[in-house]
Amino acid sequence: MKLTYKIVAAALALIVVAVIIFTPLVYVRIQSVAAQLLVGIGQALDNDVANEIAGEGEIPDHIGIDISISGLFDRDAKGTAELIKIFSESSKSDASEVIELLIAPLITFAVVLALLVICAIVTAVLAFVVKDNRKVIYSSVAGIFLSLMAPESFEAVSEPFLNGTITLSKIAGDSWISLLGDIDKIEFDSTFWFVPVIFGAVILWTIFYNYTLPADEKKKRLEMIGEADEK
Repeated sequence: MKLTYKIVAAALALIVVAVIIFTPLVYVRIQSVAAQLLVGIGQALDNDVANEIAGEGEIPDHIGIDISISGLFDRDAKGTAELIKIFSESSKSDASEVIELLIAPLITFAVVLALLVICAIVTAVLAFVVKDNRKVIYSSVAGIFLSLMAPESFEAVSEPFLNGTITLSKIAGDSWISLLGDIDKIEFDSTFWFVPVIFGAVILWTIFYNYTLPADEKKKRLEMIGEADEK
């Protein structure tokens, strides 16, 4: 049972890492009467998402984009970055002031996500190496706390886009970019809420394991962590 507890607790903690890195965290929707043009540009760059949209028939007047950490490094993301670079290089004005507004909130958001990943890894390690598995509970509680911080820190990133402080035209530095559309929705994806749920499952699994230990095993455990009653 002890080995089963360790394996399950560690596996749950590592699932948190997979959720954070590989599942969509952010959903962005660009509203535009010229969405067809954007899809055409994407097809020219051989963007898989654009090709998929074009292959479905009627092109909508908006484009929805799911963003994950792993997706930031794939071929589609590189193509999008190249497109933004082209727009920026053709600009006559400097968009650095607009970008600077995002630096601090983006760093905060990235730090919270990084701490969540570290917390999950630490929880997995603790499940295997510590004698007192209450430390697994403590690290899981910390994970839940960080999970609640992540959406809050993301609001500081999304707010400038939603209130119009930052637009695609300001980022690119050309007002004509607004003809292509602008972001009208940016939100934290609901799949992220699996993270605190999984940390909660680790806590419940640890409590259940400790509660179901036979009396002699409970005594040995208390003796092992130095909390047995001395008589």
